Amino acid sequence: AGEFQSAMGKAGKPQAGRYDPLHLHHPNGCCIAPDGSLWIAEADMAPKRLSAWSPDGKLLRAFYGPSGYGGGGTMDASDPSRFFYAFSGHLDARCVMEFTLDWKTGGWQLKNVLSRPDEHGGLTLPGAPELPLHRDGSTYLVDCFNSNPIGGRPVVSMGLIRGDRLIPVAVVGHAKALMNNWSPLKALDLKSKFGGKDESAFLLSWSDGNGNGAVDADEVQVIERAGADGLLTMLPDFRIISSAGWEIAPPQFGKDGVPSYDLTQ
Repeated sequence: AGEFQSAMGKAGKPQAGRYDPLHLHHPNGCCIAPDGSLWIAEADMAPKRLSAWSPDGKLLRAFYGPSGYGGGGTMDASDPSRFFYAFSGHLDARCVMEFTLDWKTGGWQLKNVLSRPDEHGGLTLPGAPELPLHRDGSTYLVDCFNSNPIGGRPVVSMGLIRGDRLIPVAVVGHAKALMNNWSPLKALDLKSKFGGKDESAFLLSWSDGNGNGAVDADEVQVIERAGADGLLTMLPDFRIISSAGWEIAPPQFGKDGVPSYDLTQ
């Protein structure tokens, strides 16, 4: 039997928060190079990484990526040193990361893994937000331009950055799309809100008003509206504009920064 000599990297379940390059996220393959370094591939999306380690356990270098099809990511217009990248694939792998950019040296670093699918008690937004909007010193991320840079999406997801994490706070969009595809709603009895009518004719909004990190029935608002399936974009003042020709007024914000949209406005 072999004898333990040393360990590479840090162990433990990957978590959202400050990124530690010494932590190995689901190592899934390794090989020893001719120079004696150990190369490790990690089966994870936050981040995707291939890293090289010295025989005595020191991190030598790391390669990150590749990005999704077509690239992606959004720079913060108010702070060019901040860059956000969301992986918005299947629900059990959605994640959001924050990078710092050094324009003088051309360097960059992964700073925070803001969101992983196993965080927030399992509450995952319908989308993976990466466009930053700002209000009263707080940074929000929305996903209305992730897949279509001009046309919007049928559902807009919003998260609020608190420290080194992205907290789900609001969702607005086509009720039918949300009822069919967002699992937190499937666990609720919302039939009375639609009055027996087809969900496709309704808009739906949710805000985490009680701050419990869950979707509760009394936090869900629906309203019947022509063009409810229009594509949505969000403006810097947090108004929501629909391709169907209507808009939703800016939300009211609670003391904790959680927005609350009134679909009748």
